[in-house]
Amino acid sequence: MKKTLSIILTLIMVFMTGVSVFAEEPDTVKCPLCEETFTDNAEGKAQLLTHIDTHKDVEGNLTCPLCGVKYDKADALFECAMGKSIYDYICPECSEGFFLQEDMDAHAASHDITDPTENPDSASGKHVADLYLCSNNSGFPSLGHIWIYIENVSGHTLTIGKYQLPPGEGVSVGTFTFTRSDGMGIYYNVEAYTGNLFGVRKPYATKTEMSEAQVKKVSDKILRSNFWEPIFMNCVFFACTTWMAGGGSFIFPVTTFPVFARLMIKNKPQATLNMYNPGRNRVYKQHGNGNGATLTVCVDGTVDTPPG
Repeated sequence: MKKTLSIILTLIMVFMTGVSVFAEEPDTVKCPLCEETFTDNAEGKAQLLTHIDTHKDVEGNLTCPLCGVKYDKADALFECAMGKSIYDYICPECSEGFFLQEDMDAHAASHDITDPTENPDSASGKHVADLYLCSNNSGFPSLGHIWIYIENVSGHTLTIGKYQLPPGEGVSVGTFTFTRSDGMGIYYNVEAYTGNLFGVRKPYATKTEMSEAQVKKVSDKILRSNFWEPIFMNCVFFACTTWMAGGGSFIFPVTTFPVFARLMIKNKPQATLNMYNPGRNRVYKQHGNGNGATLTVCVDGTVDTPPG
């Protein structure tokens, strides 16, 4: 009975929200000590860490599955893998992990590896990008779409997930399901391109400023989010949690229906949404998660209708 009820509720969510239960096959990471594999996302990596710890007495030529560094003992590999999976910032010299950009910058200086000319704004807190939380209304109350839009106001290119954003341009990022021909997952510029082509129906948007460190957090969040779950990774949850990762004010993300998030966005300070038109060949679908993710140009069926 419980299983039947769960299936019924899922089908209701699919019908009401336009969410697909069909996801592309997720990437996996393999235990370096046996044949067991785990999904390449936060939950899977946590399971991998617990699993690696069961091999803690093993010795040999052991390669960390998350960074490729070799170790002689499994306990050292375990600590390395833990750092790669739970910390937002990893020192490229010694692999020590940090939760805050400023802690990472202070530590990196001890290795004399800081290059202020490479990213002049990275440790300054300077305003380098504007982050928008956006909504539209497709007409039917439970439908519509929620996404983020990022505008580069710095003098250098910013990395947004797997997308390179030049100065003066913007990129939209959102999740879609069966409403797009390329399938479930993260898309870049679907909203920006189709919004310029067809218009955005009754948009609401709110805006916050981001520093380089906040851009990095948003970028990392996008790279971790290429999967689907009916409540905790629909377009609403992705957009709202990414908005907060970039320093946006709190907005309750767990809403099955975009209309509720739209009302919350409407009640925040409003910003004018003028999305940059990237052109047809810069509308991408993300495949995979993390640093190994790739982008492919979307097929025509993905861009032949407005967002929502």
